[in-house]
Amino acid sequence: MKWINPIVLFSLLVCWNAIYAQDCSEYISENKTIEGTHIVRTEPQTIVVRGTYTYSLQLMTDEKGVLAKVFSKGGVDFNQGDEIIFMDARGTRKSYRFIDMGEMTRDGGTPVHENILQLDLAAVNWFATADINTMYIKNNISNEMRKLTINLNRMQAFRSMAVCFNKTLDVSQVNDVVLTDNDISPSRLTDPERRGTGPSKPIDVNSLNDQELQDLYGELAKTKENVRQEIQAEQEKAEIAKRQIQEEVALAREQANAKKQEYAEEVLEARKRSQAEIDASRKEVANMVQEARAKATTEIDKINLGVVEAKQRATEEIQKAKLESAQEVAAAREQAAQEIKAVKEKLELAKVEYTDEIASARENSKQELERIRSETAKAITDARSKADLERERSAEEVVTSKKSASEQILGVQEETAGEIAKIRENAVLEKERLAFEVAESRRKAAEEKALIQQASASELGEIREAVAKEKEASALEVAEAKKRAAEEINLTRQQVAAEKEKGRQEVLQTQELTAQEVAAAREAAKQEKDAAALEVAAAREKA
Repeated sequence: MKWINPIVLFSLLVCWNAIYAQDCSEYISENKTIEGTHIVRTEPQTIVVRGTYTYSLQLMTDEKGVLAKVFSKGGVDFNQGDEIIFMDARGTRKSYRFIDMGEMTRDGGTPVHENILQLDLAAVNWFATADINTMYIKNNISNEMRKLTINLNRMQAFRSMAVCFNKTLDVSQVNDVVLTDNDISPSRLTDPERRGTGPSKPIDVNSLNDQELQDLYGELAKTKENVRQEIQAEQEKAEIAKRQIQEEVALAREQANAKKQEYAEEVLEARKRSQAEIDASRKEVANMVQEARAKATTEIDKINLGVVEAKQRATEEIQKAKLESAQEVAAAREQAAQEIKAVKEKLELAKVEYTDEIASARENSKQELERIRSETAKAITDARSKADLERERSAEEVVTSKKSASEQILGVQEETAGEIAKIRENAVLEKERLAFEVAESRRKAAEEKALIQQASASELGEIREAVAKEKEASALEVAEAKKRAAEEINLTRQQVAAEKEKGRQEVLQTQELTAQEVAAAREAAKQEKDAAALEVAAAREKA
């Protein structure tokens, strides 16, 4: 039995390679070599799908090396120098930059932005061996970052594409532009000294009139005003977003009510049509009865055959009505189930989008706070370095009062830098709070819309069933009316035929009696004539 295993394994390996090659043909759209450069291109693979936007990615190679074309349909645009950060299931983060100006096209009226990412062979190998479950889009102009979660099916499809792309590549014919310092995993960026030192204690500087201090206070006032305007702008944006969310919920309710009204009108119309059919059937029956009584010439057997046929037609119509009603009810239930399923899927996408928005807000706040603290620490360090330089000057150039002033200026600089940093940090935290509030409003609105749509789908399903049953009842009533009319017509025809047959029999009897009486009269007349002739003959003989 031991010699069977290698054969089985070899067969499985051959089968697996055939299947694998067939799967890769679905991903690879171009594979050729031009002047010693291996050109490979994949089909665009959608990796993120939301309600109003999608993101797709296409791997390829050319003379610039290993690249990726990224498509944003209905999403954000890509600027030159912006980054996409991929994160795998282990938390490893790697950043890749856009190297072109980017283009915009339209697909059915929806804007589609596309740009080229610079990759390398190591990136492709990482995509093929890791589970990439998160993608960040970082705008280096506004210094904002958006998180996008990749679901399991999209993640597996992206990895399969990367595996096929990596398998197809001839690395000896690829211009590999090796990227460095693009691993930005949190473990590699931990810096406990980023927070800087805290501000010194307040110093009375009323007696100072130095231009540098005036500049510091001017910067502080300007920073406060800028922060106030930024917070006000964020609050206005949040209010606009909340109003839009409320309008969307109100529109969902209005659409659900409109759909209910539409089906209610359909039920009413179905009832009107069925009543019209019943009235027409009754009128037709009355005309047919009158006509049958006036022109009935058929025989009993033919009438009975017509009765059987009428009953059969009525039975067939009833069965057809029941079948159509059952099909409509089943279709209504299926449609309601599909609508409820679609609503639940939209709700799940809304939850994922809400989680991504919260994570994006936290990520942006974290980066902004780290940048502010780093700038604050640098400002304090620069101020201290400048003060040290002042202290190191010779005694001939600096008097004692100047030395004391420089120390006080240092303290004011540290205090001002700390206050500016605190104001900016509070602004960042306020923006984060507003972003959380808007995201929470969107989540609640999505859940409310989902509940409205789900309830509406259930009610519409019930209404559709009621419509189908109403149609069935109307069809049955019409069929029964036609059946009763046919029976009444046939009964009338039978009665008329019976009366005609009775009249014919009476006529025959009358004719027969009349013939008998005429024959008897003729016989009596003949007898009388014969008797008269005998009398005449007898009289002649006597004479």
